[in-house]
Amino acid sequence: MKKEAIQLREEIKATVVEMLGKVAKFPLDPELIYRFDLVLYFEQLENPGWFEFHKKDDPKGKYRAGERKAATRYKVIDVDNRVKFLQDSVSKSIGIPNDCQIFVGSQEKREDKTNPRAEVTITVVRDTSRFFPNRPQ
Repeated sequence: MKKEAIQLREEIKATVVEMLGKVAKFPLDPELIYRFDLVLYFEQLENPGWFEFHKKDDPKGKYRAGERKAATRYKVIDVDNRVKFLQDSVSKSIGIPNDCQIFVGSQEKREDKTNPRAEVTITVVRDTSRFFPNRPQ
């Protein structure tokens, strides 16, 4: 793991520990199933070039006048790696040893130009019947 990732993991742990001090005791039990929901806020989700057009043909023939400057409207942002990193960091900070107890969750990308951040919600799943449909509860 890179030095920056290790430092970020420590910052996440400190934030989680601080937040846990402000709420009731988080339920930890090796029998529990958890839900991990994540909302990632980015400064910008759209490519500025999507709204701009080339004014004249490229002499090398790569693009023509009138074509968009960006190939896609939305920026390519690898969310999966961030989800895994945050899930591992937050879970370990709380006391969930690994992701074997996380059965369900969601992830979203949103834009906030002034406050990029991650918002995490971890909850206990009480009704586990959908995960074990052939086992009596």
